[in-house]
Amino acid sequence: MKAFVAFTIRRALLFGVFAAPEIFAAASAARGCDESFAFVYDDARLWVETRIGTSPEPHWFVLDTGAASHSLDEAVAARAGFHAANAGKWGGAGSGESSVGTVDHVDLHANDVELHASHANTLPLEALLADTSGRHVGGVIAAPLFAQHVVDIDFENHVVCLRDPASYRYTGSGQRVAVTLSDGLPLARGSLTLPDGRTLDMRVLLDLGAKSTLLIAEPFIDKHRLRVALPATQVSRLGAGLGGPTRYAFARTARIAVANSGDETVGIDHAIVGLSVDGTLKSTWYDALLGADFLSRFRVIFDLPHQQVIFVPRRKTLAAAEFDMSGLFVRATGADLQRFLIDEVRTDSAASKAGIRVGDEIVSIDDVATSSMHLGDLRELLKSGDGKHLNIGYRRGEAADVATLSLQRLE
Repeated sequence: MKAFVAFTIRRALLFGVFAAPEIFAAASAARGCDESFAFVYDDARLWVETRIGTSPEPHWFVLDTGAASHSLDEAVAARAGFHAANAGKWGGAGSGESSVGTVDHVDLHANDVELHASHANTLPLEALLADTSGRHVGGVIAAPLFAQHVVDIDFENHVVCLRDPASYRYTGSGQRVAVTLSDGLPLARGSLTLPDGRTLDMRVLLDLGAKSTLLIAEPFIDKHRLRVALPATQVSRLGAGLGGPTRYAFARTARIAVANSGDETVGIDHAIVGLSVDGTLKSTWYDALLGADFLSRFRVIFDLPHQQVIFVPRRKTLAAAEFDMSGLFVRATGADLQRFLIDEVRTDSAASKAGIRVGDEIVSIDDVATSSMHLGDLRELLKSGDGKHLNIGYRRGEAADVATLSLQRLE
């Protein structure tokens, strides 16, 4: 297990930053990009190093097809000299609301790619997202990018390739999925195949900002009695949205998919889905969010100007997405977000059986200090294999101890 942890840390050091420049350049050239920028894919979220205006200071921005407008963290916006006009309170994922402001004429630089927004929102993004993301959050690059360009996302090489929609024509063998746009956000025909063999049609929002495979809204859950159809669930916090903390009952189902332009589907089998609880997703204009854990299994070309999204198989098929196997929900704290506190311990889980409690701080895994890890790497370890044993070093107040967890897979 120590070798596995060491490999994970090496992966963090290598891939927690951008791909090597020669790999990035080769991938951009191979795609024939007009412009391109790199991203980090970490804990089912796409992060882009972005500068605001003429400032040399970079910030981490989330790349998100599920947000209608570019956004800045309110404190980051203030430091950049913007004076936001109050736009009231907005809801979103989560049961509450967040204060929103607006600013005009925002120039962003995603690596060296210039993005101009006539308007952008200001939001408390750092307060909402940092502790559950393990990164300080400067803003969100959203729907306007996808309206102005064909956006080709290469998850294998961590490259976003931009092309001019006026001249773009796709000629490859990828599967084309027709989309309709609602406020610039892409909706497609999807399907959910239940363990009993029934297949339900659904409207899915293709949402890079959703940190899962499929997250299902409560009106659709209630209509189809999914809490009965998917009874073997584990309820956990996932992260946060504009409405605050988000919670889902996670379960495994037979298949999730989106329909291509013919009668076939693009999907994954034996998939994890999240059923909204506590009012996390209340939408009636979509039935579910098809998230980054699904989309990252393909090279995805968002050609929204032509109302299509193209799914190209990766060279190597990824294994089915897994859910946490420890029973822990961990958040990051401290100035560098590298202290890991336990926020939740699920009943009858590996962690609860080992005696770990809410408020404990994880300080090592298999004798490797967590100060050398990122939150995303820690979470990968906590879902690394059914029956695996992890020695979790933790601190409780002034006392330190070690607990052995036997990981349990969500069936």
